[in-house]
Amino acid sequence: MCKEAGSQCAFADGRRTAKRWKVLARSVEDEPIELGEDFLYTYDFLIGDATGAMYSPEFWGGPEGYGAFLDLLADAALGDQSAGRQAANVRRHLLERLDSHRLQEADYDNGLDAYFGNQCADTEYPDSFKRFKAIDAYAREGSRFGPGWWWFNNGCTDWPVAQDRYLGPWKANTSAPVLVVGNFFDGVTDYAGAKATSKLLKNSRLLSYAGWGHTAYRRSECTGGFIDAYLLDGALPPAGTVCPANPNPFLTTTTRSATWSTPMVGLPPPWLLRPPQPRS
Repeated sequence: MCKEAGSQCAFADGRRTAKRWKVLARSVEDEPIELGEDFLYTYDFLIGDATGAMYSPEFWGGPEGYGAFLDLLADAALGDQSAGRQAANVRRHLLERLDSHRLQEADYDNGLDAYFGNQCADTEYPDSFKRFKAIDAYAREGSRFGPGWWWFNNGCTDWPVAQDRYLGPWKANTSAPVLVVGNFFDGVTDYAGAKATSKLLKNSRLLSYAGWGHTAYRRSECTGGFIDAYLLDGALPPAGTVCPANPNPFLTTTTRSATWSTPMVGLPPPWLLRPPQPRS
């Protein structure tokens, strides 16, 4: 996304954008960055922040967006202490903005309860540290983000799977048509997965969103209208429907505020929003 945005994204460096990320990640992995006087920015913070960024493209643009934050981090990794202090401020504002866009529906956030209640009941995880570690090598080979998600699920080790969980067949011919929705640029659940699911389910229709971020509902009137029609009346969009991307992640703050008046959808889960912890 940042590469395609070019000069509109502060972190972009032409064809070297992807390489710039790799260099930054290796640098922080080898040596944490001093962000201010009491915050040592370690590799786990970088992976957590980058994961959160993939959930929320609406927060990439502007001087206090993820693009600017990563750009400052890259300078700080090269020893620019001023950039480190600026990066700490930008990160603080980012976390505040993300948190303020969450729906405040209850005093108790049951996000973790719901996640593990579903994840652990549906999936049979290893029951020992040795087996978890063995799969870690596979997760690490696939992506820098793989180990973080994999080890996060270690809470499922002693959780019994549901006896009635669905184990297939995955080519089931459903009694009613299934609407499958996928985003072209979803950094969390890849668009290829939506296409594969729709192909497996013969009695299904794929609705595509040509935009960024995790989930498509409420990101545009186009996707929202088709999904509402399906949920309320069982109506399917025309075959091959692709909803245009809206809005552009790199619009100015003024334009964004008029476009996004409701809480953002597909925000990173609460446990990724970790405030800076002073060193002891």
